[in-house]
Order: sequence, then structure tokens, then C-alpha cells
Amino acid sequence: MSDLFSLKDEEENRWPRLFVALALEGHPNAKQINAALKGRGFRAAIDEGASFRDLLTGYPNSWWVAVALEVTGKRDATSKEVVAALSSSKGQGWLQLPSGTISAVRYDKKKRQMMAIFRSNKRTYLYDDVNQDEFDGLITAESVGNYFNAHLREKPFRELK
Repeated sequence: MSDLFSLKDEEENRWPRLFVALALEGHPNAKQINAALKGRGFRAAIDEGASFRDLLTGYPNSWWVAVALEVTGKRDATSKEVVAALSSSKGQGWLQLPSGTISAVRYDKKKRQMMAIFRSNKRTYLYDDVNQDEFDGLITAESVGNYFNAHLREKPFRELK
């Protein structure tokens, strides 16, 4: 019976928890949620043509799936996981990725270096000789992991402490 209650609690409180984590009040619209996500280094996750009322009545899980995927890389992330990912912001210059492979990347154009934090082991690696087109390809790829394996995996790298 406790699973039923925890599931109900999750569904009823995930939006309020997210809004608090994003420092939003009331019932923000998609544009406000996206702006708050962008302010934390994430990409816009929600279709801005839909209203919060549409969300609640038509597709109650679609916005959540989009936010959870962007913030944690998992479609089925709980509110606790999403809030934890939001509060462990990587700082200035980090771009969060909707990927099961890489959680965040940072690029230094002058040095042609990319730092990547891998989701599985939470380790950070520095990749040398990465050009802007390769970095842009990674962050816009439909599959970050596949793009990384095909274009960046063999670049010189080292683990950062």
C-alpha cells in the first residue's frame, strides 16, 4: 500500500517541487519554465504554445517527461531526481544534455577543448582537439551517446580530478 501512496504523492507534488527548485511562483507558463531551465544551463524543454491548463487537462505527463529528460537524461525521473539534478548545477558555462551517456559539457573555443561529465561514473574528462562544429554536433545530436562514440571518443583525453 505504501507504493500506492508514494506514487500518488509523486504525481501530486512533482510540479510544486519543480517550481520551488526553479524559484517559480504560482502556475508558471511554459515560457517561464523554459527561461528558468535556461538560467540553470539547460535547454528549453517544453512546447511554449501550450498552456499550463492544457498540461493539466490534456497531456499531464508530456511536460514532465520533457523536463525530466532534459534535466536528468531519464524520461521516468522522479521529482526528487529532477530537483537533485537542478540543485547540483554545474556552474557557469556548463550545458546540461538530455542524454543517458553525458550529463553536461563545457567548451573552450580558444583551446579547442571540451569537458564532459559522464552520467554513469560521474567523472569529468577533458577532450583535446575538438572543433566548434564537432561540439555543436554533439549538443544538437538526436543521440548524444551515438554522436560522441562516432566523432569524439577517439580524441586525446584525460580525467580531471
